[in-house]
Amino acid sequence: MSIRDFLNRFLKGESVPERRTTERIYAGDQVEGTLRDLSEEKAHEMEVRDVSTQGVRVACEKTFPSGTLVELKILVPDIFQGEPVIRVQAKVIHAYKLEEQRRYRIGCQFVHPDAAARDRIKKLISWIKARPIRD
Repeated sequence: MSIRDFLNRFLKGESVPERRTTERIYAGDQVEGTLRDLSEEKAHEMEVRDVSTQGVRVACEKTFPSGTLVELKILVPDIFQGEPVIRVQAKVIHAYKLEEQRRYRIGCQFVHPDAAARDRIKKLISWIKARPIRD
């Protein structure tokens, strides 16, 4: 199903099949970072909108085509020991921008994160769950 078909069905109130296999956690405006197309040098600021153990949805000024491989650098809160960034590669699954939004919403699936990245993502999810949502 294309993103256009998905949005048309969603906006009409029709049922849209869920493809996620893991719970996604809404992050509010608590987590930021950068997103970079692996074929480019320039990184673009992003805000994590929601996260799961398998992927992330971000808000970004720039859009990327489906299938694009990107590097995500997610800034983590100071409760983490060591490096203040989760670095992980991901594949863009979809990108869209609704009329009232100023940034694109980009859904990414993590691509073979190493054990350390998986552990840090799980810790980030636990931290988000424990925090009150600010919007």
